Amino acid sequence: MSQPYDVVGDAARIARSRAERRRELAQPPGSVGMADRHLRALGAELEDALAASKRHDWASLLEAVRMIQGRAGVTRATLERRLGSAPTEDDLPPLVRAVRAVGLLITEGEVDSLPPEELRVRMHAVLGALDSALSAFLQAPE
Repeated sequence: MSQPYDVVGDAARIARSRAERRRELAQPPGSVGMADRHLRALGAELEDALAASKRHDWASLLEAVRMIQGRAGVTRATLERRLGSAPTEDDLPPLVRAVRAVGLLITEGEVDSLPPEELRVRMHAVLGALDSALSAFLQAPE
């Protein structure tokens, strides 16, 4: 038999964890280590996800999981920059690689200023780069 849910207790705990998270993130950078702040915030989001799962509140669970994923990505990128180990081109997400490739082919200013024939040629190159990026993304791992 399932246990009764303490919805009021969960809501109070979530409110406390969010208030605590806001206080931690509002502190000056030197007072608490950056990694500590980010990891505590991840822990609070994980607690939110667990509470939502217990309540079978799937929308709140999905929101918390998205926050965890985003916060983890930001934390990783920040640490990589601090340690000087930024990701290589192969480590970047496919969309980032595609946007970089397109940026090398045409700039926003050129879209409005190029003659029609040159614009047509560049846009075909852009479509080729996007097609290549999509093909690489959809390719089955070996």
